[in-house]
Amino acid sequence: MRPVLEIKDLSFSYEGEEDLTLSEINIKVNKGEIVLLAGESGSGKSTLVRLINGLCPHFYQGKIKGSVTYNLDDHNHDISTQDLTLPQISSFVGSLFQDPERQFFALTVEEEIGFALEWQNLTQDEIAIRVKQSALFTGIWDIKDNLITKISEGQKQRVGIASLLALGPRVLVLDEPTANLDYKMCLKLGELLISLKNAGITVIIADHRLFWLKDVVDSIYLLDKGRVVCQMSARDLANLNDTKVSYFTSLRKISVDDLVKEANGKLAVNNELKDFAADDLKSEGGKGEPDENKNIVEISGLSFSYKNEKEIFNNISFSIPKGMSALIGGNGLGKTTLCRILFGLEKITSGKITVGCEEINKKNAHKYISLVLQNADYQLNLNSVEAEVELTFKLAKIPFTQEIIDSMLKKVGLLEFKHRHPQTLSGGQKQRLVILLGVIRNKQLLILDEPTSGLDAQNITRVIDLLNEYVEHGGSVLFVTHDYEFISASKAQVLQIENIIKSKE
Repeated sequence: MRPVLEIKDLSFSYEGEEDLTLSEINIKVNKGEIVLLAGESGSGKSTLVRLINGLCPHFYQGKIKGSVTYNLDDHNHDISTQDLTLPQISSFVGSLFQDPERQFFALTVEEEIGFALEWQNLTQDEIAIRVKQSALFTGIWDIKDNLITKISEGQKQRVGIASLLALGPRVLVLDEPTANLDYKMCLKLGELLISLKNAGITVIIADHRLFWLKDVVDSIYLLDKGRVVCQMSARDLANLNDTKVSYFTSLRKISVDDLVKEANGKLAVNNELKDFAADDLKSEGGKGEPDENKNIVEISGLSFSYKNEKEIFNNISFSIPKGMSALIGGNGLGKTTLCRILFGLEKITSGKITVGCEEINKKNAHKYISLVLQNADYQLNLNSVEAEVELTFKLAKIPFTQEIIDSMLKKVGLLEFKHRHPQTLSGGQKQRLVILLGVIRNKQLLILDEPTSGLDAQNITRVIDLLNEYVEHGGSVLFVTHDYEFISASKAQVLQIENIIKSKE
């Protein structure tokens, strides 16, 4: 049987760049296989994904050598992506990116699944059948009438996949699909991918997290500096353990079950540790000690609801300790909303919030708190990485030199990219840059919403080292995350949104 996708001697460089982003890539993928593209941030995964789905060179222009071909009928009818238009490629390759909501056009789940079908001259009956089949297959038929803005991140992923399945693709390309998903949602997504595999659909995934894929993928291609440096089969992956994985500095842990238990053992609400002694925290460096006199934020009687909607928080009271803290919990329970409230982007219905000894509100919160949102693209506006850092120093009124700028960029592995336009960076590189900018602002509290999307194991270490230095100099950090590897490595105190919602003054 001929491979459904063959990448042969593929090299690529973006327009205006001399260096190759990809060099001599060779990959074969059979029908119904699930393939993982892994590697350090900036290794070329996203570019390879763009070549597979035709965005390179049809949208992101550049020089291409070699070929990306599809064989959709198991015969000798190879089709090169260079000979097709982007709409033609999209007819058999469906792509879902990190933030599926950016690909949505409609208001409700059902309307979104059927949106693209409306443009294909299908009858309403045909559209209705495809929509229902796709929604049932992905397990979201029961929320078909829900507004897109009111469903969880895991449900949005399923809506995105359902809208692609309705078009009848032969190949699905998923770029960092678990970036914003909790532990259980990751496992459910893995189950869905196995169903797609059984239905004969080929799936290409670019991701750093291994725990949800260990029983799902058929092969792994590990990239480094634009080259495939290692290929592993499903059997190779089954024989891996965390000790062996550690030899590949870009790969994440093969299992996080123990880390989930560890995080649950550290849960604290209203500064009362459960199943985890304060002495244990102190022995790990004292980060996030739950001493009531060492809180950076006090929240009392807070209530909040979006306009004309159900109340999200009702009279909740809790504290955020100085040091490093992690806010965990299921998708859709209000973690991001809480971050927006603390930063002053939303006005509370009632209650009181203090940072240090100062009561904060929508007008003055930014003086004490810095917020880094999930999507780095929205927070990068200048024409070079260096310019972003320089302007942040200026706005923070902090003296700096070129040596200081270079030193800060080196800490997050971006020194060699200082003259690059931020939007040409990989997702992980952008993420490290916006975290660095948050640190440079030097506020009393730095809030990071899902800071590890796009980060490999090596760069997680870089980010944690940067945040530890921030804490050692008197700052505090609260990060929202589903990443238990990050929680464990940071030694953060853990707060759970479910317990916070239940708390009463």
